[in-house]
Amino acid sequence: MRYLRYNASAIPGGAERVFTFGHSGGGAQSALMGATGDSALYAPYLSSIGALFTDASGSAISDAVTGSMCWCPITSLDIANEAYEWMMGQFATTGTRAEGTWTKLFSGDLAEKFAAYVNDLGLVNENGSTLVLQEGGEGAYTSGSYYDAVVDAIETSLNNFLADTEFPYTPSTYAIEPSRSSASPSAIEVDSPAV
Repeated sequence: MRYLRYNASAIPGGAERVFTFGHSGGGAQSALMGATGDSALYAPYLSSIGALFTDASGSAISDAVTGSMCWCPITSLDIANEAYEWMMGQFATTGTRAEGTWTKLFSGDLAEKFAAYVNDLGLVNENGSTLVLQEGGEGAYTSGSYYDAVVDAIETSLNNFLADTEFPYTPSTYAIEPSRSSASPSAIEVDSPAV
């Protein structure tokens, strides 16, 4: 952001009002940019990598953004890679996860680390039963009460979508009914843009 502002004269429109947008990992970055602008906590790290603090005239450069939009941001950055490999990566068989590649082995290791992380959390369901991942299933640790809870949540969501959606599906104005698990008293009107 500081580099962008330092070079603002070369950018059409300038760099006074900057908004960030991101989804998933980009959502996490967008959230961090929105929450950490001009924080003194990061000054030593920025200095160590040669970040700019002043412009050519000696005036301070801000790295704060005007706003950030964060769609489905990864919020547990300390375990995000492991979670991704457990949920999806370990099941890939081409490209970087083709059999015989070191990245395939790494994917499996990360998936197993996620299982250890989940089991250490001591999660419980609404009935007070502990949610755990166990060895077995179709991949690394794809068995146990945590696995069953995740599958149930996904299947419930899919079945709700199928029950609530008229096919063939076309974008239009529609009402979203309150969630089956929500106490929301009324529907939300959503205008979908015409495609």
